[in-house]
Amino acid sequence: MWRLCHALVVRVKTFCEKAGSGEINLPAKSAGKSVRHIIRLILPFTLILAAHAATIVVPGSSDGAEGDINQGFPFNISFFSRDSQRYQQLYQAGEFPGPMLITGMDFRLDSQDDPFSSTLPSIQIDLATAVGASLNTTFANNVGPDDTTVFAKGLLALSSAGTGPADGPKDFDIHIQFTTPFFYDPSKGSLLLDVRNFGGGSSAQFDAVSSSGDSVSRVASFDVDDPSGPADTIGLVTRFDFVAVPEPATGAIAGLAIAALFARRLVRR
Repeated sequence: MWRLCHALVVRVKTFCEKAGSGEINLPAKSAGKSVRHIIRLILPFTLILAAHAATIVVPGSSDGAEGDINQGFPFNISFFSRDSQRYQQLYQAGEFPGPMLITGMDFRLDSQDDPFSSTLPSIQIDLATAVGASLNTTFANNVGPDDTTVFAKGLLALSSAGTGPADGPKDFDIHIQFTTPFFYDPSKGSLLLDVRNFGGGSSAQFDAVSSSGDSVSRVASFDVDDPSGPADTIGLVTRFDFVAVPEPATGAIAGLAIAALFARRLVRR
């Protein structure tokens, strides 16, 4: 399919260039119509190539393996008699295959916990490219300039049916759909999850890892307004939902854009 799209784009571009230079003597209106018609034919194929929905589990070593610990931060803090929290988790860049548009994230229930359904009263979730390769205990020092609120402050419904092997790992059925996607390029740095829990609430204990050599770590406080908190190597096992745009498809779309520009010029002649 890519080869077909690429060949059509090349021919459209060549046609437009020749028509624009006068090598092909066609009325501008007819030429413009022809180009637009071909673009309409190619566009659905290139969009199919461009949008490849996928998932990735971080740490990758936990994909199919139960973590060695469970964690209630930052969505089960009423269990600790707390009513707010600032929580940051770092995911090392080496876990990600390349640039991606992250559209959501999923967690899984710890194998020792029970199915649940709850709504947290006030949650905000941001993603950013982290400033450094490790977490600073001061929250602001970890947040890169591309910080994006991916889940706007408000109610957050969470649930898990607890499906999966009895001894884990459970299924990734605790889903958070972003209200705004985040473009992440691992060549620019590690990924930072930044959660502000303004109203407490209960959910369940999620699967997590605590090994010092794994690719996740956290810094957390028990007051959402605290500027800093202690850091350690614990982190939630997370599955990211993303859309990857393969390089060939990107080229096809770029070719379409070029063809469209030439078509506009022809119409204006």
